[in-house]
Amino acid sequence: MRACKLAASALCAITLAISSIPARTADRGPSDEWRFSITPYLWVPAIDIETASGSEVEISMDDLLDNLKMAALGYFEARRSRWSFAVDGIYLNLAVDGGGTLSGPRIGGSFDADVDTRSWIWTLTGGYRVWQSDRGTLDVIAGARYLDVSLDLDASKQIGPIGGVREESADGSNINAIVGVRGDVYLDGRWYALYHLDVGTGEVDLTWQAAAGVGYQFNWGDLSLLYRHMEWDFGSGEDLDNIKAGGPMLAATFHF
Repeated sequence: MRACKLAASALCAITLAISSIPARTADRGPSDEWRFSITPYLWVPAIDIETASGSEVEISMDDLLDNLKMAALGYFEARRSRWSFAVDGIYLNLAVDGGGTLSGPRIGGSFDADVDTRSWIWTLTGGYRVWQSDRGTLDVIAGARYLDVSLDLDASKQIGPIGGVREESADGSNINAIVGVRGDVYLDGRWYALYHLDVGTGEVDLTWQAAAGVGYQFNWGDLSLLYRHMEWDFGSGEDLDNIKAGGPMLAATFHF
């Protein structure tokens, strides 16, 4: 219920905001034919992870770029008339030396720790375009988000108040229903602003995502720059307490 109220409030706010923006002459009206787009992108977030035991991991954007072992990120959308279907996939594999902290009474002190984390994030949504004009578009969306993350902290090589090996592992996987809005606002010429907001719940207490930025239309497709934030608040009894990830995203979209 909290997710639905947040999405409804966001829908009203965005509708009021874009209704006052000057019109653009470009026509992006609905089509009875299928339209497809694929968007590979680069997202460089700062990541903050906290386990249920109180251990913390903070990975800066610089640390992510320096220690990224493997990444795969992409977005696919199919659209016909006012209806759309989209799939967003993220895989990140990081190994950061000294990038975490093991702490708390059960650990017996505070230790700098090496971090090894792997995560899959899949978001599937269906959308319906509720508003389209010379000023922009607004889609209402609903779907699900899947998260699978594993975290290993190893402080065996560090010196702390208590010697010996200090290790901790945390894993979590969950599926949550989400609702939200997405769309764009037409600016001058080929420029436009784009936005996305979704919130949800299910196997976690709350998950949400927000993104906003600007894009430019080329003959071959679109290039966009955004800021994107994702967050999960886990319930009691889980290995993880919360995950936050936010940072700039550069995307290239190809239409066919």
